[in-house]
Formats: sequence, structure tokens, C-alpha cells
Amino acid sequence: PPSLLITHDVESEKGLRRALSLKEVEGDLGVQSTWFLSSGDYFISKDIARGLANDSIIGSHDVKHDGKLIHTRRHEDLVHRLRESRTKLEYLFESKVECFRSPLLQFSHRIVSALSEAGYRFDSSLPCWEPAYPLTMSGFGVESVQSFEVEGVIEIPLTLFQDHQLLNVLRMNTSEAIKLWIEQAKVIHSLNGDIVLLVHPDYAFSQDLQGYRALLVSLLEVQAS
Repeated sequence: PPSLLITHDVESEKGLRRALSLKEVEGDLGVQSTWFLSSGDYFISKDIARGLANDSIIGSHDVKHDGKLIHTRRHEDLVHRLRESRTKLEYLFESKVECFRSPLLQFSHRIVSALSEAGYRFDSSLPCWEPAYPLTMSGFGVESVQSFEVEGVIEIPLTLFQDHQLLNVLRMNTSEAIKLWIEQAKVIHSLNGDIVLLVHPDYAFSQDLQGYRALLVSLLEVQAS
């Protein structure tokens, strides 16, 4: 059945410090979230690792958020890089890592082909639609609100606009962003699709915990309708 998936990409040490505040809101509402972390960009303490891994899903956000993944040409190098991130995160979090999201939502046939061999079962790097896709700065998306399989990997499209698109690209304020997210969620739900949200703890919206709580409550109501 269609799911409500709350996901986070942690891009910096600042974002990592804010992560547990968002998770506390989710815990109060009984929401399980997925955290995509870079394995080599910032120090991840054992305390934070234990806090995030508790009742959450840990995923890889590549070794570094440097935009170089898509430029890695050799299949063996891609597999090595992707596997290196997964195994380091599994060691840090003492948790199995099967999910991947590419920095900047980069994707290519080469990356998808390497994911399964590197030990991943799920990928969430494909946007359903973005007004200004990071690689082209023009509109782009796979236009699917449902998961599908590619070369043994389950692709879970990002169906809601990510927070960076609404707040930084479209210049919306928090209230406007929440309103649009709920409108999108209702349309996706009516199409029997997965509602997949991406909120970065690095960006301004993560500091509005009251607004974040209100957003989650509304998304839960849409999902239950």
C-alpha cells in the first residue's frame, strides 16, 4: 500500500547537530524517518549515531557531498565508492544500511547499475518533479508517484518538492511551503502514490520545529484519509 515516508539528507556537521531535534518531534508523533548521511564529510559521534539509529532507518548519502559521484566513470570505482559508504555507516550506526540517496539527486544508469552490487536494495535519488533540478536548473522529474524496480533496486521517487526547492528556489516562506506540501500530498494520495518528503536539517526550515510538527500532523491526516 502507499506509504508516507519522511526522509532527511544530512549534508554538514551543522545539520547533524540539528538532526535529533527533528527526530524528537517525529518520536512524539510516532513517525519513523529515514536519515541519509555522508560517511566521510563530518564526524559522527557514537551518541548521535545511537540517537538517530533508534527506531529510524539509516541510509547512505555517498562518501562525500561533493558532486563527484556522477562523474565516476568506471563501474568498479562506483561500486567501491558506494560500498565504502555503506560499510562505514553500518559500522558507525551498528545498523544494516540498504537505502541510498545521491547528493544533489544525481543519477545515471551507471550509478543504478552499481547500487545492487554495492549491497543496496532501495534508492530514493529520483524526483517525481522539481522546478529547478540541481543538475540542469530547469524543470525535471520521472513523473511517477509510485515505486518501481530498476536492475534489482527498488526506486522510490521523491514525490514532494524538497525543502530547498520551496524555500531557496521558489522563495516561499514556511507557511506557504507547508500549504503547498499538503496540496501535493493530497494529489499524490488520490493517485495511490507514496508521499515522500525530504527535509534537510541543514536548512532554515529545520529550526521551525512548530511548523515541522504541524506539517507532519497534516501529512499523517492526509495519509489516513
